[in-house]
Formats: sequence, C-alpha cells, structure tokens
Amino acid sequence: MEEIIGALVSFGYGQEEVGGTAVAPTRWLGKYDFSFIPKSDKIINESSYAHLAKESGIATIRQYGEGEVTAKIFDKAIGDFLKMVAGQEPTSTPVAGQSGAVDHVFSLLNSNAHPSYTLAVKEGGITDNRYPGALLSSLSLEIAVDDYAKMTAGFISEVGASASNTPAFTQENEFVPSHANIKVVAKGGDLDAATEIADVRSVSLEFNKNPLRKEAIGDKKINPRNGRMEITGEIEIYYNSTTFKDYWNNDTELAMRLEIENTDVTIGSSTSPKITIDLPFMMIENWEPDFGADDLVPQTLSIHGLYDASTGDFVDMTVRNTETDYADPDES
Repeated sequence: MEEIIGALVSFGYGQEEVGGTAVAPTRWLGKYDFSFIPKSDKIINESSYAHLAKESGIATIRQYGEGEVTAKIFDKAIGDFLKMVAGQEPTSTPVAGQSGAVDHVFSLLNSNAHPSYTLAVKEGGITDNRYPGALLSSLSLEIAVDDYAKMTAGFISEVGASASNTPAFTQENEFVPSHANIKVVAKGGDLDAATEIADVRSVSLEFNKNPLRKEAIGDKKINPRNGRMEITGEIEIYYNSTTFKDYWNNDTELAMRLEIENTDVTIGSSTSPKITIDLPFMMIENWEPDFGADDLVPQTLSIHGLYDASTGDFVDMTVRNTETDYADPDES
C-alpha cells in the first residue's frame, strides 16, 4: 500500500435521521487542515505482584472520534455548519424580487440534544470510515487581511466503522477580506444604519458548544451532548483613537454585526451570497495594544457575545445563497 499526502484525505458529512445511525454524506468539504481521527481512553493496570515493575497491562475503556477540519468559508456549506451551531433547521424564505436567492435565518435551539451527524473520512486508499453520532463541538470563523475567509469546525463522535464512501465535490462561492465588514453600536442600537468600522485588520468569532460526553457501563461508547454555549472573538484594529479602549474601560454594553458578502458574484438579479452574524449584546473583556517600534500600532479586542435575559437575545445568524433550504433529513 502506497503512502499518501494529507491532500488525499477527504471529509464529508450528513445529518442523521436517527441519532447514532450512520448515513451517507450529503456534502464533501474542500479543506485546508484536518485532524479528525479515532481516539480512545485507556487505563493502565498498576496491580503489584511482589515485583518492582509498576505496570502490567493497558485496557481500552472508551472509543470515539475527535478532531477538527479547517476550510474556506463556502456560501452553501456554511449554512450546514450554522445549522449545527443552532441545533435546528433555519427558516428559509425566498428573497423578494431575486429569483433563486434565499435567506436562511438560524436561531438557537435551547436544548442539550442537538441533532447528530455522520462524518465520512476517506484516507486515500488506506482507510475509509464513517463516524456516527457526531456533534459539532466548536466553530470558529476567521477573516484576516492576508487570506481567504476561513472556518475551523471541531467534532466529537461515536467510534467509527468501515464504510464505502465516494467523495464528490461541488464548486461554491468563496469570500476574501474585501468582502467582510463589522459594525459596533451601543446595545439596542440600529446595526442596519450603523457605519462600518474602518481600519480592521482581522476578526474572528468562535461558537463553543462545550460538548458533554454521556458515558455508561456496559459498552465503550460515548454519546455526545452539547453543553452551555459560549461566543467569543477577537478584533484587531489599527490604534488611532481611544474609542474601544473607553468601551472596555467603562464596561460599555454594545451590539456587533459581522457581515461577509461576495459582491463579485450575483445571485437572483442583483443580490449576492452573504453571511450576517449579529451579537445583540456584546462586551469587551480585554483591550491590548502592541507598541512594536517598527509597525503601525494595532489594538486587539477580546469580545464576548452575551445573553440578554430581558429580551432572550443571544445570537442571530442569516445566510443568503441559492440553496432551497436546510431541511432535516425526514423532511427533505
């Protein structure tokens, strides 16, 4: 059997109709980095037998899959991943006057039992597996001045099994730094009317679902469940005023929008693929400048998306593309 390079590893996924029952992938993802692999928890036998040797065996107690995949943000695939974040299908509505263009609005399902997925991993000609019961553990979105807009998705799953996968990729629209902008206003302010922030070098957002491992005696399986969600991020901006320093120092309650729109592509008659993520309640945890002598000084903001107990607001996510819907498998 021949050696392979990492580019020959293929990754796909599909939502399960019955949790933990493997399905064929419905989308294959073009990727950069990949680290999802089979894993196991083991215990070491340290029984003593009137001998100085400390260890006399190793036993496996849990088997599962875990790791990450990094890819460009694609205009259709990102809807799958925001659905994994939200835990339920979005409300999909055709855009008025834009034939073929659809807005998908995602809202968070307030439950610890979000739908599971099967992950397909084909490692060239070496192995071919499907991992059922997979849960998205985290999703990070990153836009910087020197690269494509990227995402990194982390997963944890039940143990994999041999399968026969046939990777099949489709071309989707991508995003570059000039397609992105952010807006920040006082909490409760009008993000639609707000001015885009100038001089942003990079922005990242991470949705951490803090997965829980449901384990029981009688087998070696884990059954992942999503825990309490955190939304954090970083924004790097050239330092030319004390605006954000003052927001941080004064514990100012803010709202934020990240918008990524590929205006180089037309869908419908005159609109474009777009991703909009609103944090209706956001605050800055840390503010830090970098006074390197030979560079323009940046300031880095560490931010948190927060839950507003008075309104129930936490996060609003919308994707515009030509996908008809992101229906659950029993409805498709």
